[in-house]
Amino acid sequence: GHLAADDAEGNEEESKENVSRKSGEIKSGPQLSEQDRQRAMAIASRFDTNREELVAKRAEIRIGLIDKLRQTRLENITLREFAIAVKKEETADELARQTSKAESTKVTVESESSKEDSLKSANQDCNEARKGDID
Repeated sequence: GHLAADDAEGNEEESKENVSRKSGEIKSGPQLSEQDRQRAMAIASRFDTNREELVAKRAEIRIGLIDKLRQTRLENITLREFAIAVKKEETADELARQTSKAESTKVTVESESSKEDSLKSANQDCNEARKGDID
């Protein structure tokens, strides 16, 4: 028990020393210089992010970012619609080319078959004429 009594006496002396002579405040640790206080305040202010000017600045930044996002979306939508329109035109052009190609092929086939028919009929006429000559 005698150690506890010694500690109590030491604490009383320390607490008396902690009372500042000038202001009457109790010291809480080592004395800070003015420069250290300024640094501590600067550090604390960096972590105090809910000040009005910082909140307003974040709101402005958000608004700017939202506007950029909207603009990008509108550009993407416009580009997508343009690409769809171009693709439709290309598809229509391709169909028109295929149709005209099919028609020209059909005309060519028809003209060839009509040539073949006329050649056959001419051959038949010649054959009939020969038969008439032979008879």
